[in-house]
Amino acid sequence: MKEESVLILRALKIFLAGLIVWPVFMSTASLVAPFVGHFVIGDIEKSLDWLRIFQPYMPFLSIVFSVSFLMLNKVDKRLWLTIISWLVVAIYLGSSIYGLYPDDSVYYIVFNEMSFCMEIAMLFLSSLVFMKIFSRLAEEKDEKTGQSINASS
Repeated sequence: MKEESVLILRALKIFLAGLIVWPVFMSTASLVAPFVGHFVIGDIEKSLDWLRIFQPYMPFLSIVFSVSFLMLNKVDKRLWLTIISWLVVAIYLGSSIYGLYPDDSVYYIVFNEMSFCMEIAMLFLSSLVFMKIFSRLAEEKDEKTGQSINASS
């Protein structure tokens, strides 16, 4: 049980880091873009071009979420869950290339929707793992309380 809690904590730390990195990175780039446009490029209107440089690569932060998802699934030893998890992660990472296509292209829409569906699948599978862990903890607690009641009588 000690190994499992360490894996769960690591997975949650990586997941929370991913939740923080994305908005902080985008907010910092948005804050710095006008200054770069004014002082470096010399045209404030060109700052949007500088900001768009980072836009295609932001979906690749999905690697952080995929790593935390796979670490969480190490806790659960079910083979079908492991196979499906690796398949979901592979499709999720593969569909993260949507940022490299123009926003109005069919490829962008298809890969974006695939990425969204895989995010939902990862959330669903993670909740299955958490339900399994919590039910196991509840059973262990019931066994301990049952033993202590029998021992006192």
